[in-house]
Amino acid sequence: TREYRIINRYGFGLNARYTNTTKFGDRENEFTAGGEISTQPERTEYYDNLGGEKGDQIEQLTGEKATSTGFFFSDNFEILPEKLVVTLNGRYDNVVYKLNEETVPSRSEKKIFEALSPKLVLNYTVIPLVTFFGSFGLQFESPADKQLESPDPFYLYNPDLKAAISKTLEAGIKGKQVKKDSSSFFNKVSYKASFFRTRIDNEIVPYEVFGDVYYRNATTTNRYGLELESRLEIWKDLGFSVSYMYSHFIYDTYAALSPEVDT
Repeated sequence: TREYRIINRYGFGLNARYTNTTKFGDRENEFTAGGEISTQPERTEYYDNLGGEKGDQIEQLTGEKATSTGFFFSDNFEILPEKLVVTLNGRYDNVVYKLNEETVPSRSEKKIFEALSPKLVLNYTVIPLVTFFGSFGLQFESPADKQLESPDPFYLYNPDLKAAISKTLEAGIKGKQVKKDSSSFFNKVSYKASFFRTRIDNEIVPYEVFGDVYYRNATTTNRYGLELESRLEIWKDLGFSVSYMYSHFIYDTYAALSPEVDT
């Protein structure tokens, strides 16, 4: 960047989880719920960048804190015992960014990103080595603190930047086979092959203003892909894995902006 920066950052967090398994006749239901919270204070010093060397005079001093709070649940229910299982997942995230300019204490800003992300999954097991599955879910991705930098010096945070929202559809086949004798060679094999499609609205992309990089919401993207993976346990905890992913990303819409020197 144009400035030489020294960043001091640390973080800590807590998480808790509760799981309960119950029987409804010959059908099993497993419910999991929990939460997590983390915080990451940061202090950044800005100096002149003299060809990659730090200048002597400090230009700016900022203090920032990012706090993330999340609550989640998951419920697995056997519609057909040991055959058809439906899973409903849900997650609520709240991400709060606070930034103040210590050289000008009156300047401070706050940004909040929050969303609920549900997901529905179906698994149908024909035999242990063949399970068909499908899922559909919503997800959001909040900007990182670096992406929130404002191209307008009047603001500390970019007031126009939004979280990216995605919808993902996945379908495929998976399975595993385990021998009863765990001490034998090649006692476990597993594989997965799946196709996915993700549509992302308000995708966050970089752009330049006279050499400085900033971020904005500019596109609607369709992402298609194929995933293949397998694992063979040779002996006890010694295994061999191989995986492959093919991705094809299409930018359906892209609003290109060009900054001008004058008005």
